[in-house]
Amino acid sequence: MIKCPMIAVVWMLLASLVTALPAKATSQQQDYVFEGGSVRVMRDGRNIFMLVTPAPGFKTYAPNPGPSGLSPELIQEGRALSLEASVPKRFYLTSGDAYLGYDSQALFRAPFLEEQAEVEAYLGFCEELCLPASFVFLPSQLQEEQMTEGFVFPEYVAQPVSVDRSGFVRAPSYPGAEVFVADPPNYSDLHGQLNADGQGNIKPWPKELVHVLSMIGMLMDGRLIFAPTQLER
Repeated sequence: MIKCPMIAVVWMLLASLVTALPAKATSQQQDYVFEGGSVRVMRDGRNIFMLVTPAPGFKTYAPNPGPSGLSPELIQEGRALSLEASVPKRFYLTSGDAYLGYDSQALFRAPFLEEQAEVEAYLGFCEELCLPASFVFLPSQLQEEQMTEGFVFPEYVAQPVSVDRSGFVRAPSYPGAEVFVADPPNYSDLHGQLNADGQGNIKPWPKELVHVLSMIGMLMDGRLIFAPTQLER
């Protein structure tokens, strides 16, 4: 069965069960400090940037982290903004589940809709327990600053990668990469390792996934590459 958690409902449940320290904002509502880390919010033209720094021992989640994580969100006028982030790492839980996230500084960006409409930000900082964190800001109040220096963002390529009905991947241009399901979302825990010939299996592999798979991600040498898929007959 395709996994489709209701992220907003999960956030509400978490917020009712676990209360993070309230955000302390400084510098025109640009810096927010929580028990599990801090967030600096800036803008560059029509893009919002969040520089997220987990506290020692804490981690935070990447967009589309997998079913074991909660995706960070920026919401304006009831719409989730298109959020992307610097290259994440893969982490493993004692249960064997895996997710994509960060244990060091990460940069998130999203194009915003309106200057004067509030943006609601939601993310989580996790140690043994996850502490939800949220705050609200106006894009018009943010300081202009270029934020991307030192951070690597995802790359998108047009050349399809071959995947067969069993989850076997052929991507000769990316030998040694970790390959994972990028779309449909919430399957990024399904991953595998490509060999020197750029071949390998994504495991586990639900049979019904082949009918909806449209994009895979590849983590390779500090890069995150997204590629469309082509079903191998």
